[in-house]
Amino acid sequence: MNVGFIGLGHMGGPMSRNVLAAGYDLVVHDVHREAAAELEAAGAAWAATPRETGAGREVVITMLPTPPIVEQVLLGENGLLAGLAPGTATPAARCSPSSSTKTSPVPLSACPPRPWTVTPFRKR
Repeated sequence: MNVGFIGLGHMGGPMSRNVLAAGYDLVVHDVHREAAAELEAAGAAWAATPRETGAGREVVITMLPTPPIVEQVLLGENGLLAGLAPGTATPAARCSPSSSTKTSPVPLSACPPRPWTVTPFRKR
């Protein structure tokens, strides 16, 4: 399985290292290129944008700190959603008719019908 990972901070860094250690083909992205240095040295590939991170990946995981950053990564220029192939699973984002800006930075209108899966991870 090939995996993309966006957000290599306090949680994303260790999680992405575990993905790589488990033997998955991994492409990573972070706003700070140096956050990927250890992963690249261990065999991960670097993607310059979220869109590139999603290109050709079966799963893309995002581990991002705030709703505005999630929105920028998903919907911004060269955003992740523009680069996903049909069938790609994207944990840690939410597109749902029941979403509101208080529970999700991604409004339903921003989620056109696509054959990819967006899986929510929410604190209850």
